[in-house]
Amino acid sequence: MKKLLLIALLVLGTNFAKAQEDKTSISAGYTSVKLKIKLDIPDHDVSETESMNATGFFIGLMREIQINSKYSFKPGVIYTNLSSDEGNNDDKIEYIQIPFLFNYYPNEKVFLSAGPKVDYLIEDQTEDGFHKISLALGLGIGFELSKKLDIIANYSIQLSDSLGDEYDDNLSSDANTDINTSLKQNFFNIGLAYNF
Repeated sequence: MKKLLLIALLVLGTNFAKAQEDKTSISAGYTSVKLKIKLDIPDHDVSETESMNATGFFIGLMREIQINSKYSFKPGVIYTNLSSDEGNNDDKIEYIQIPFLFNYYPNEKVFLSAGPKVDYLIEDQTEDGFHKISLALGLGIGFELSKKLDIIANYSIQLSDSLGDEYDDNLSSDANTDINTSLKQNFFNIGLAYNF
């Protein structure tokens, strides 16, 4: 009886371990970003907001670490290449994105993702006070097409401001008036992930 119980526990343990295997995935697809720039000049009663859209592609490498049957931790590195929708080739934008997502599986086929994400702007020349690193909140959903292939969609909302106090101080000094600015970007990715 003890031997049968031990064998049953070993079989169940093996099956559970197989069901909870960690996996690595390569993802690629379409990406878009909306950059929102806000300008306030209190002394002149000016408050303006401008937006710019850019589209392109992303390619990334993710590692999913199973916590249990319902939850997993999924860090990764994503390269994003965008160009302005206005068609100007000089408006190329490149980012390295580092998500730290937690996945929740309501069932075997669908997973929901959420977690912090760090965005790094690949740009040799930026003005003083411009922050190349920003923090965002990532949200996503995925659907398992097969054991090897998932369809994924993610949206991220920037939490930090890319324009710091030094940037505002330089503008204010040049214009001889108080100027407040902010720049935030929200990303949308949709694509496929190959698991191995």
